[in-house]
Amino acid sequence: MKIGSARLSLEARNLLAKLEDLGILRLNSTPRFPNVIDLGAGWPEIMELVSAHLCYVSRLVDGRTTYLSIPIYEACAALVPDRPPIQQLEAALFDLLDQGPMAVDEIAFLSHAGPAKVKKTLSRLQERFLVTVFGPGRNLNPNWDTYVWCTRRTWESHCPIKVRSLKIETARRRLEACLAPYLSSARLSRLIHKLAAGSID
Repeated sequence: MKIGSARLSLEARNLLAKLEDLGILRLNSTPRFPNVIDLGAGWPEIMELVSAHLCYVSRLVDGRTTYLSIPIYEACAALVPDRPPIQQLEAALFDLLDQGPMAVDEIAFLSHAGPAKVKKTLSRLQERFLVTVFGPGRNLNPNWDTYVWCTRRTWESHCPIKVRSLKIETARRRLEACLAPYLSSARLSRLIHKLAAGSID
């Protein structure tokens, strides 16, 4: 049994095994990418993995939520620039989250920005691997929760598996091997270039 998976449900452990094998997952059914729904799981199971910090919630491809295994997160973390944001609201939200995980409502209150603006800014920071989802917040229905957010360094500190630093070329090869079945070589090259520039679309 993998470190950190002992308290997961059987369904979540099965999903974790699939994520570790595939490297990435989307949530909803799509013919282009492996996804949680087509693997027979759902929102509760992926949120178990998120809560256990056994997958990283990114916007790696197409600016849409993409769940990453820890090895694929390691590859992305090695490629993306590790520099704080300079845009005013982005910097303010990043500094707040640097103090600890927070829900959107709390971030909006402390930053004096509206929830919609906060969500949009968090998405931009998430695309650049500066922030991620720490865990679920309020439960809205059986298939949806709000998010609690954190910096990627906070996520790493709570991940039960030590996150390793990779050399750039090792990281590039790992990411290419994961994404090659789903993206053309030209598109994959562009994604890696944008990842390294800190500006994923």
